[in-house]
Amino acid sequence: MISKYIIAVTLLFSFGCSNYIEINSEVSLHDQIINEAYDIDDLYSLLVIRNDNLIIESYFNGNSHVFLNNTQSVTKSIMSLLIGIAIENEIVADTNVKFCDYYFCPNEAFSNISLQNLLSMSAGISWDETRDFVPWLSDLSQVEYILKKTIVGSPGENFNYNSGACHLLSVILNEATKTDLQEFAIRNLFLPLGINKISWQKDTQGYFQGSTGLALTPMDLTKLGKLILQKGSWNGEVILDSTWIEKILSPNFYVRKNWSEFEDISYGDLWWIANINDQQIYFAWGYGGQFLFVMPKLNSIVVTTAKWRVDASDASSTEEDILQLVTNYIIPYLKNSESLRSTP
Repeated sequence: MISKYIIAVTLLFSFGCSNYIEINSEVSLHDQIINEAYDIDDLYSLLVIRNDNLIIESYFNGNSHVFLNNTQSVTKSIMSLLIGIAIENEIVADTNVKFCDYYFCPNEAFSNISLQNLLSMSAGISWDETRDFVPWLSDLSQVEYILKKTIVGSPGENFNYNSGACHLLSVILNEATKTDLQEFAIRNLFLPLGINKISWQKDTQGYFQGSTGLALTPMDLTKLGKLILQKGSWNGEVILDSTWIEKILSPNFYVRKNWSEFEDISYGDLWWIANINDQQIYFAWGYGGQFLFVMPKLNSIVVTTAKWRVDASDASSTEEDILQLVTNYIIPYLKNSESLRSTP
């Protein structure tokens, strides 16, 4: 069993500080989490951080801390951070700007779609994620694929998850910054966070993907979670104003009653919001089990990565298993971990 995964750091080392964590009876619950994670066949990694301490870092199925994994739709949540940076640097005026301010407008109906509509998945563009995603991703002109769609509702009125529309945010940033999305992200977000190794897919027109295709290490994903947890600050430096963080984590639309043990699921600006008992959780979610969970009340971050070249049934099963792991094991562990004392 041990050969299938690497426990790189368990309860002995800290994340971003020099504290030593005294180990006590929590170890058995810690080991139980690892065992449950091991049973998730397609899981690649599990990282858990509480109070800035890395308390679980485990890798499975031959993966390690250096492995870059396609974050899938977690890319969208990172896009919301980049949009905020562009606005704060006055590269983009605000969220009321229209897509057609930056790109050829195919018709009058598209002229009303704002940046905010794209952030909140409410552009009103005809789209079925399960049917459109693969044809769109393989189309010779992904931007034009979207622009040929019809408008079926007033922008801002209804939630409809649309990866193609989200990709238009990359077009906006590309045109507004006069540089490509990757360069802008590296200079303004990744390097300030100490993220030095990434891979990012381009579409067939040369735009970096705005809705999928960004590959990061699991540890670097935790840094983005820490940025959210610290309301836009990183090691004393303000990367994003706290008001932007509050905005993107504020619900725009109620989406569904429950998903596994997660309840009252809503959607902010490319971030998901849910409740588990007395915990409000913010999370970025990518196909197949790519998750970044931010838990402010517990001052904690949980990251998982998983195999994503799988069919929808296997992807859904892995996601469900991860949610059960978080709900039934990790959150109780974090709630009880006050007994883990940090000493200088």
